[in-house]
Amino acid sequence: MFEKYSIASVVVAFQAVFTAIHNDIYTMLVLLLLDFIAGLACDLARGGSFSKKKFVKSFKALFLISGTWFFIYAIGWLKGEGVQSAQAVGYLVWVCIYFYASNICRNLRDCFNTGSPAYRLFDFIYFLVSFEFANKLKLIEKYNAYKIRGNK
Repeated sequence: MFEKYSIASVVVAFQAVFTAIHNDIYTMLVLLLLDFIAGLACDLARGGSFSKKKFVKSFKALFLISGTWFFIYAIGWLKGEGVQSAQAVGYLVWVCIYFYASNICRNLRDCFNTGSPAYRLFDFIYFLVSFEFANKLKLIEKYNAYKIRGNK
C-alpha cells in the first residue's frame, strides 16, 4: 500500500514541476505523429510500404527530444530560473516546429506529381515554412547560413 502512494506522489510531483512545458510535449507528439504520417504517405505514393523501423525511429525521437526539454527545464527549475528555462524550452519548440513542419511539407509535396496543383500548393507552403518562417527565428537563419558554408 505504501508503494502505491509513493509512486502516486512521485507522479503528482513530476506533473507539478513540469506543468509549464506540458503543452510543448503535446506539440512535439503531434509534430512527430504528423511527420510519420506524411512520411508514410510519401513512401506509399512512391510504391513503398510501412516500415516498422521508421516508426521506432520516430518514437525514439519523441523520447529524446522530450527528454532534452525535461532536462533543460529541470536544471533551470532547480536553479530557481523556472521562467527562463520554460522560455528556453519554448524557443526549442519553435525550432522543432520549423524542422518538422518543413519535413512534413516536403513529404506531402513529394506525394504528388511535379507541376500538379497539389504539388505546387505544398511546394509553396514548404517555401513559406523553410524560408519565411526561418526569418522569424534569427538563430535558424544563422544555422542555415552555417550549413550552406559546408559545415556538418
